[in-house]
Amino acid sequence: MKKRRSVSIVTLLMVMFMFVLSPISAKAETLGVYVRVEGLTNTIAEGKVNSDNALDALEHLLKEKNVPYNIQDGAYGKYIDSINNIKSASLGGYDGWMNVIKDGKSIVSPSVGLGSQNVKAGDTVIVYYGDYSKTVIINDVLFSPEIPKADKEFTITLNNKSLDYNTGKEVISPVKNVDVEIDGKQYKSNEKGEVKLSLAKGTHNYKFSGYSDGKSVPAVVMDKGIFILDEVNKPAIVYSDIKYNESVENNTAKQNYNIKEVYKNTLDFMAKQKVSNWSAFSLYKSGIKPDDSFLKEFSDNVKENLDDMSPTQLESGIIGLASAGYTPYNFMNHDIVEKLFNSDINNWLNNDVIFGLLTYKAANIDENYKITKSMLVNKLLNAYNDGWSWSGKGTDPDITAAAINSLAPYYNGEKAEGVDNAKVKEIVDKAVKVLSDRQMKDGNIASEWGASSDTNSFVIMGLTSIGIDPSKGMFAKENGNLVSALMSYRGNNGAFNHNDSMKDNLFSTEEALRALIALNDFEKNGKGDYYTSNLNLKSLKVYGETSKEYNKEPSQKEENKNQNTGSNTGNKTDNKVENTTNKDNTPAKEENKVTSGNLPKTGGVSAEALLLLAVISVASGVYLKKRA
Repeated sequence: MKKRRSVSIVTLLMVMFMFVLSPISAKAETLGVYVRVEGLTNTIAEGKVNSDNALDALEHLLKEKNVPYNIQDGAYGKYIDSINNIKSASLGGYDGWMNVIKDGKSIVSPSVGLGSQNVKAGDTVIVYYGDYSKTVIINDVLFSPEIPKADKEFTITLNNKSLDYNTGKEVISPVKNVDVEIDGKQYKSNEKGEVKLSLAKGTHNYKFSGYSDGKSVPAVVMDKGIFILDEVNKPAIVYSDIKYNESVENNTAKQNYNIKEVYKNTLDFMAKQKVSNWSAFSLYKSGIKPDDSFLKEFSDNVKENLDDMSPTQLESGIIGLASAGYTPYNFMNHDIVEKLFNSDINNWLNNDVIFGLLTYKAANIDENYKITKSMLVNKLLNAYNDGWSWSGKGTDPDITAAAINSLAPYYNGEKAEGVDNAKVKEIVDKAVKVLSDRQMKDGNIASEWGASSDTNSFVIMGLTSIGIDPSKGMFAKENGNLVSALMSYRGNNGAFNHNDSMKDNLFSTEEALRALIALNDFEKNGKGDYYTSNLNLKSLKVYGETSKEYNKEPSQKEENKNQNTGSNTGNKTDNKVENTTNKDNTPAKEENKVTSGNLPKTGGVSAEALLLLAVISVASGVYLKKRA
């Protein structure tokens, strides 16, 4: 936009050549100033300089970057004649080298020359080639609504504030056709200076520019900084190149990752923690023999409460036992496999069905029981309702992803009597689209409790099990993909955060390790099914007490197949609703009746630790689901 030009040529020249080297009246308190030089078509040089004077800082930068420049004496003092062979007044207008100063809160043209301009730590000095009648500065940005909502469309309007020299009043003019970059995505302002956006909650970096073809001055001075969308306060532009650089570096760090390296770091972290059923399986798959002390809790629970244990408790117990090298066919004089798969399937909920299939697959269990794989597959297919949930109502992305994982063998072509592979593929493909539709622009897939690393981990495991790349295609959104979203939750020393408020969370880290194992396999093989193994249950040793009956092979125990199929199947519905923690603390992914805030449950953990974590959750008002 053109500014009004009712001002004397002398005044214009005085303003245009402001680089008068007058004495410094007061010394700035600190060093560390950011300087950026903008030419006709690009940024010529930029960097941090130790100086407290704007002109001195500029010269230091140009010398450091080996950029040629020339300072001349003029009628009004010294001025910059050229930088990088771009000479002042070379384009036939009121063009020349100009500057603005940014202090984070504003971007202004100083009233003194650069030689008289004191600067402090955090300030940005922009020296640019422009024309006062043609080159504008975007120094006013408005948001509509004033407090935008995350992931909802809102509008920013780019304006230039200037002084009308006739009236002495401020004029606000929208700036059209601006090249706008938000978090790396490109936009263009319309005739009203507007850009429509939809962004996630958090810090966002921006860049505004309007470079020329080199034969004319730029229409807009390139500028960059950040703003914060928190749904509470009006977003304010932070005019700072330093803050912009920090934001870009942080985002780049989140995007730059090596799956093998992250996997190794997370595995090292989990190998030092108390082992649970699921972490034991992850350690086993990674070639690490888990400490079997965690089985003491499971054995106590089997002794005291076997008939009331839910299917998911038994399922995770079988996985944990086998991972630690012990047969689940003979544990404390009980056949845990028979107890599980000879129970009453009518009492099984979606979560039980899903992890029943996964247990069959992960532990390589022979199909010699009342509940067969095909029964579980068909029960799960019939329960589909735009995805799956624990209760059967609504769509839970974690449960849906786990269901996809459990159906993966039949989606990938494995045959089973009574299973319609075409129907499996049809329903799984629908579920995949549901998950993609639930994904946000930053790559996260949020549950009803919001975005977290846990949900991303489960979805990654589900997708890789059927050969879908979670970083590409329908799972790559505008500002990120599913893998980059998971990586953004990385914490310290290989741990993962649950969300912004729960850092280095053990449960979330355990689930992230499962996803990393799947991703590592996916990168090598094009598929990454976490719930597979080389376990041979018949070759495993016995833990605890033994008896002749339970030393028999599963195929020899035909008389036991139809026992224990009544209400004492380990899956009483009223028991599942009333209990918010499993007595043996196994990683049953159950959405029980909410009576207190629960941490995401991902593996075995001591009762004392659960109690402490529950108290912390209640005290902080956090509600989280239990995990399988």
